[in-house]
Amino acid sequence: TTNEGLISKNGWSMLEDKDGHLWFGGYEGVSKYDGKSFTYFTEKEGLINNDIKCIFEDKSGNLWFGGEGGVSKYDGKSFIQFTKKEGLSSDNVMSILQDKSGNLWFCSYYGGVSRYDGKNFTHFTKKEGVSHNDVRSMLEDKSGNLWFGTLGGGVCKYDGKRFSIFTEKEGLSNNDVTSMLEDKSGNLWFGTRSGLNKLEKDKLSSSINTTVASADMPTDSYADDTATERQSTKNDGLAKKATFNLTESEHYFQTYTYEEGFSGIGVNVGRSIFEARDGTIWIGANDRLTAFNPGEETPDTIAPNIQITGITLFNENITWQNLISYSERSGRSPTVNGTGIVLGNGVLLHDYHFDDVSKWYGVPEHLVLAYNNNYLTFQFVGITLESPKKIKYKFKLEGIDENWSALTKRSEATYGNLPHGKYTFKVKAMNGDGYWSKELHYPFTIRPPWWHTWWAYTLFGLLVTGSIYALFQYRLNKIRLQHEIVLQQKKASELEMQALRAQMNPHFIFNSLNSINLFILENNKRQASEYLSKFSRLIRLILQNSQEPFIPLEKELEALELYLELESLRFDDKFEYKISVDEEVDTAVLKAPPLLIQPYAENAIWHGLMHKKDKGHLEIELFLEKELLHCKITDDGIGRKKAAELKSKSASVNKSMGMRITASRIAMFHEKNKDDVSISINDLVLPDGNAGGTEVLIKIPLRHD
Repeated sequence: TTNEGLISKNGWSMLEDKDGHLWFGGYEGVSKYDGKSFTYFTEKEGLINNDIKCIFEDKSGNLWFGGEGGVSKYDGKSFIQFTKKEGLSSDNVMSILQDKSGNLWFCSYYGGVSRYDGKNFTHFTKKEGVSHNDVRSMLEDKSGNLWFGTLGGGVCKYDGKRFSIFTEKEGLSNNDVTSMLEDKSGNLWFGTRSGLNKLEKDKLSSSINTTVASADMPTDSYADDTATERQSTKNDGLAKKATFNLTESEHYFQTYTYEEGFSGIGVNVGRSIFEARDGTIWIGANDRLTAFNPGEETPDTIAPNIQITGITLFNENITWQNLISYSERSGRSPTVNGTGIVLGNGVLLHDYHFDDVSKWYGVPEHLVLAYNNNYLTFQFVGITLESPKKIKYKFKLEGIDENWSALTKRSEATYGNLPHGKYTFKVKAMNGDGYWSKELHYPFTIRPPWWHTWWAYTLFGLLVTGSIYALFQYRLNKIRLQHEIVLQQKKASELEMQALRAQMNPHFIFNSLNSINLFILENNKRQASEYLSKFSRLIRLILQNSQEPFIPLEKELEALELYLELESLRFDDKFEYKISVDEEVDTAVLKAPPLLIQPYAENAIWHGLMHKKDKGHLEIELFLEKELLHCKITDDGIGRKKAAELKSKSASVNKSMGMRITASRIAMFHEKNKDDVSISINDLVLPDGNAGGTEVLIKIPLRHD
């Protein structure tokens, strides 16, 4: 202790140099004991820092002191300092080693490993392939491989070309490796936070094919079942890339924990594992010193018996036996109740089916579940008589997993949101000595939802086919309708042209020009000029009005009145006419189809009034009723019966053509707009029974300006 001369009561490291001197490192510096007295070395004497974690003597007899602040080299006379400034990867050095080639290696706290060849430093961190940057211990085995124990990343082996990583996945009891030893037989021993681990020499020779992690993997995760070995790619070309597979039969480590009698909580950091001359392994644990004789151990060669102990849905335990009943008629043939069950978390278990339950654990056989009962947890156990707590498992779900899971101590596997389909859950167990059980297969089915069944697909196909057909028919009908509209428009144009031609019949034009010629011959210039002016104005109005499907009513009446004036003049005022418009009819706002009224007024004059001996009368009335313009044309002529007897040839041709065209136009308006447009003709009778003329009622469609 400090009472006997040590500089510090806390000892981190010890060394006996080639001269037999003892060196002790601690929090307050280094103590040298020559067998008689102590000599002290601190920062005052040249140490880089008083907190010394490790002491090492190289082949030349130089002493190296590592700790907080970096490394100090002591040649017996003076100190030389090495820090990050001189090339170290970290200033907190935990262990020092010299390999067979004379290179010095420094492992550090969160700095990885630094190699010093006497001139330059080379760094090895996670980027170069080390599993974790917190490296606490180092070892060079008899084959020249370097081993680095890390806190969090297991142990790394470096063969000069590539790094191989061993973690809990390969059977290590814990990923915090605190100490290492190679025994006389070439076996490697690793102390961890959870116990002792042995890597036998024969397995060590094949360890080149083990798992390694890529540089971008998290420090505590090496979960790939078939991992790839990643190599350093430094500029100096020290390592090359290669890929190796870990087979399921490879179990590297024999672990020794509480079950095997290792009662220490964990192995201390540093050189805390030692082999005595008789082969006994001494382990410095956290709270005791443990001795272990490897020759007395008996391997467990009996493989575990793997069983599925339960299946839960949505993390809810289900007593599957309660869901079946046995019919007396069928003996032991089970009948699944099949009724819906609401689980404790509110999930409805429904539409399930299974054949029976297993004898010991009541697990459903050939389970079939509904599509939304698809969150399953499989519980299993590997049964062994020796060290049951050392059982480890691998599992996979055929249909989901391509590879087996990583080696795990967990005795359950959860799969959520499984799509519908047929699955087989596979699981196997390994005992503490690496003996595997046979694979256990559990088939089950997730039933598809109704919209993924064959009849649903058939229905969808019919719906799609029907929709396509309906769309085709809709398109065909639309094309037909468009064609009909085009035909109607063409027909309307033709009827309008026919109406124009009918209104400008050659008899009317010829007779009007004859009247003008007569006025000229009689030297009646005023009347000739007036007649010619009205005639030209009428022709212009007829041509203008025929350009639009609907025109203001006042323009239609203007043309009608001009026509009646000319006919009255031409027939020497043989008839009088009157146009009456109801007050509700706004002729400036309301629009009507052109050339509808004139043919019936013309028919009344030519067929009714021109054959009357005395003066005739023509009255045209316009009024609104039920959103339609009613036009009543009344004459006191000879009537239709008498007119037919006279058979006025010139008039009959024009009459039949003009009235037929107008009737066709009215019918077309009715078909297109579904309005109550129509034409009705009534014969008027006098009190004495003679013909009193004709009354025509036209219902005309309107538009508002």
